[in-house]
Amino acid sequence: MPILIVGLSVVMLAILGKSLVGFPLVAPLVLALSFQTEMRKSLLLAFISGMVVSLVESSALGRESLALLGACGLVHVYGRRFSTRHWFFFGVFAVLGSLLYLFISGKRIGIWDVSVQALLIVLFLFIRRVISERFFSDTIRVNV
Repeated sequence: MPILIVGLSVVMLAILGKSLVGFPLVAPLVLALSFQTEMRKSLLLAFISGMVVSLVESSALGRESLALLGACGLVHVYGRRFSTRHWFFFGVFAVLGSLLYLFISGKRIGIWDVSVQALLIVLFLFIRRVISERFFSDTIRVNV
């Protein structure tokens, strides 16, 4: 996906999560993207997104980045050993990544919070797949 679209969505989700929803929306987006991108790109995205969230939420600068880097690192270190195309392993790593993010960032950890984070990861991954297949695919359809 182009970096401009991802950057604008991170800023919009940070503001939306802070003002309307009340729980972080950037973390599920970053974790969903880290399941399908290479390690270097997802860690850079996690660091920059964490800085944006820290600035929007007026929290300690770098704490969100550390939390997102830890969660993305968990996905890349252990998630690559298992098939993330299999929904069971994807769900397990979505829940573990959410738990690690909530723990490091100092947010409340509860069943509701972790389940909402995991469901948002699945939703963002589905949206990313649909957008990349529909708009950024290299295939050409010919109707005969």
